[in-house]
Amino acid sequence: MKAKTIEIIARAVIVRDGALLLCKQKTKKYYFLPGGHVEFGESSENALKREIKEELGASVSSLKLIGIVENRFGVGKGKRHEINFVYSARLGAANVKSVEDHIEFFWKDIRSLVKENLKPPPLKKKLLRWLKDVKNF
Repeated sequence: MKAKTIEIIARAVIVRDGALLLCKQKTKKYYFLPGGHVEFGESSENALKREIKEELGASVSSLKLIGIVENRFGVGKGKRHEINFVYSARLGAANVKSVEDHIEFFWKDIRSLVKENLKPPPLKKKLLRWLKDVKNF
C-alpha cells in the first residue's frame, strides 16, 4: 500500500500596478501562484523565500499570511492532498524573468482573473474574494 502524504505548499500573492504575478509550467494550460513545496523542518515563510529565489532569482519581503487553503484532487488513478499557505508579499526585483526552464511568469490584470484558468480551484475562489476585499494595492 502506498504511503499517504499531505503536501505542504507556500504560495505568494504579489500585486504590482493592479496586476497579479502568476506562473505556469510550459507544458500545462493553467496558471498558479508562485511558490512551492515546504521541505521537512522548513517554515512556510522560509520555503516561500527559497522558492522565489530559485524560480525568479529574486527576493520577497513583507510576507503576511493571508490564508490557508486545503485542496484534494485526483491525478491519474491516485489522489493528492495539499495544504497551501498563502502569503501576500513584495517582490524585490523590478523585472520578472524565470531562471528555470520549465516555468514562465506573467503579470495578469486582477480584473481578468475570473476568466483565467488558475489552480487549484479552492485557492482561486478565496484569492478572488481576498483581492476584492483588499482595496489598497
